[in-house]
Amino acid sequence: MAALGLILAGTLPGQAASLDDLGFPQGFTLRGPFGGAEAFFPLPQRPGRTDLELNVTASPMLDDLSSVTVYAEDTPLGTLRVNQGTIRERLPIPPRFLTGEFLRLRFQGDQALRRGVECFDNDTPAVWTRIEPSTQLLAAEEGNPGLGVVWRQLSGNVGISLPANLSTGDLEAAIAVAMALTSRGARPVMLPPNDPGAHIRIGPASTLALEPRADGGQRIVVADGSAAAALIAMGQALRVFNSTAANGRPLQREPLHHDLISFIDLDIPPQAIDVYGSASLTFELPLSRLPAGRRPQAMLLRGKSATVPQGESLVVALYAGRRLVWSETYRGQVDLDGVRVNLPPDLVRHRMAVTLRLVRVGIRRNCTYSDALNMQLHGTSQLVLTDGPIPAGDFGGLAFPDTMPALVRLGTSQATAAAAVPLVARLLADSGARPESVEVSTSGALNRPFIAISETLPPDLAGAGLLRPDRNRVTIDMPRAGTRVELGNVGAVTVVQLASAGAIPGLWVSPGTPQSLVIPPRATLTTGTVAVYDGRGLPVTFDTRSPDVTVVESGPVSAPSLLQRWRTELFIAIWLLVTIAAIGVVIRIRRSRAG
Repeated sequence: MAALGLILAGTLPGQAASLDDLGFPQGFTLRGPFGGAEAFFPLPQRPGRTDLELNVTASPMLDDLSSVTVYAEDTPLGTLRVNQGTIRERLPIPPRFLTGEFLRLRFQGDQALRRGVECFDNDTPAVWTRIEPSTQLLAAEEGNPGLGVVWRQLSGNVGISLPANLSTGDLEAAIAVAMALTSRGARPVMLPPNDPGAHIRIGPASTLALEPRADGGQRIVVADGSAAAALIAMGQALRVFNSTAANGRPLQREPLHHDLISFIDLDIPPQAIDVYGSASLTFELPLSRLPAGRRPQAMLLRGKSATVPQGESLVVALYAGRRLVWSETYRGQVDLDGVRVNLPPDLVRHRMAVTLRLVRVGIRRNCTYSDALNMQLHGTSQLVLTDGPIPAGDFGGLAFPDTMPALVRLGTSQATAAAAVPLVARLLADSGARPESVEVSTSGALNRPFIAISETLPPDLAGAGLLRPDRNRVTIDMPRAGTRVELGNVGAVTVVQLASAGAIPGLWVSPGTPQSLVIPPRATLTTGTVAVYDGRGLPVTFDTRSPDVTVVESGPVSAPSLLQRWRTELFIAIWLLVTIAAIGVVIRIRRSRAG
């Protein structure tokens, strides 16, 4: 099944856009006889000569006829024989494919160990070809790019500068822009006000503007949150949903108020897969798309397969995460006409992965050239909703409903708030929030999923049973993993904790030094309830509910607390000192009298 990419990452004019830049750091691996993958490469506004530099590494076991064909918009550009180890080839892209804002390239494998041998199995782990992440589109640009092109071409480290005197509107704009950059694989970096190296400047402007940079490039100026939303819409107009591109309109989010929501409403396209022996179809349920206060309790599956050959049967199984929740065996044809599959409540979580596993039983399994059996899962499949929030059992389970603005409440200084923008953007993006819908406030109730940023525990979270690195010495020990963290009163590290205000889930961010707020790329929190950032690598995460994790929390170190804790020992020590001093005085007196 084809792997699919987003088109929201790009490069500077005249430079290369690689698969790594597009968010595929491992490239693509084409597995099996007919493995394929595709990606969407951004194009400059006025492209000149454009080439694809294709870097391929193939299994040494492939036969002499194994190949990879490259398609541009379903038109073949060339076919490469791939049985000679690592291959580098440059393919020119005809100008007729360069008229849009992006180019869809597909890599289709035709690979085997042996051919023309009856009942020989080519669907084995030894049959693979890897499209390396260094594969890149070399696109030159003629003339200066426009605002939309400059925005889409930002990748890698992207510098953002904020005004010296911040407003909540400035922070909303910065967080929104940083979220959009984070979601497409770029890394927002906060710079001082008016830094000449900034790629984006938040501050006074006529909504959106471009200004020259000293290095010859152009800087985007974003006036406020509305301008940030307009800028982000330029990228969303090119958003790709798995196998189909959007229609050129910014994605609109309207609240859904139904007990049944179709996969189409959740932006999950129809799924299809060819089954030779066995195959899996995996996709995520974007639960942040659900109305606030609703959660799924079941799925209604709709789909069909081709006719199952006589003498065979097809086993269809559904996994939620790694747990089997439903299975059925079919003969003749699979016809899923609203088959209900109940979802265990403990498995319902944000970014919930669902796998449809299909296995052909009775097939001549060693015959590669038997016809594939096609199975389709229709977009009319539905989720059955019930009342109740989606539980956030760990970081990966936290979801921000995208039918309302994500809430960020500040209880810290302007400088700390500015330094925390990349971290907040990463946390929001990973939890399903929309970048164009962020609300920053310094007060108000935590009445929806939230991020609270404060050095001290907010009063709303006083009963949440959180660790208190703001006032106590906290030691978190995980002996089996050999991990131990000590948190003192001084905020040298940043601590993020899963919290709740009543029944509403959220995060408490206790910021440390500015260095601790610098996060590495792809530092996504998926497990645990406590994360510790020191700015030198990936965060250390702990699940404080686990029996393998030991938490020791002691009160603040002060003179009264020391006297209270060590009063017995101090009394003994003082008594010994007084006794020794008294004995010394007596000995001196006796010696003076004897002399």
